Amino acid sequence: MKLKNTLEIVARKISGIPKIKIKRVVRIMGGDEAMVPGDDSFQNEYIRLAGGIPPDLDKIGDIVSISKEEWIRFNPRIMYCCNQDRQIVKEIMQRPGWKEVEAVKKGKIFYPDRRKPRL
Repeated sequence: MKLKNTLEIVARKISGIPKIKIKRVVRIMGGDEAMVPGDDSFQNEYIRLAGGIPPDLDKIGDIVSISKEEWIRFNPRIMYCCNQDRQIVKEIMQRPGWKEVEAVKKGKIFYPDRRKPRL
């Protein structure tokens, strides 16, 4: 119930954002290639619910690959990843063409720390 109320509050707050100001947002993961959540993933649904635009790659699954061409075409304005992927993402962004997107150029890469503080 608490989550539903929170989502309703967020929906009201973002409803007034002009479409031109809505950000393209992506969660990036790594491996041998760059990976992102698939079109049907809960993670992309959360991006939408928070007022962002996730990539639409026509790929289904929890984790799918994204090519350099798809990456550049999407041109994320904000990207995030888990701390354990920090080094992998750094390596991916060093490959030719991958850092030529707005999020990297403007330093809009976030690593939310899900660890709870020690008491």
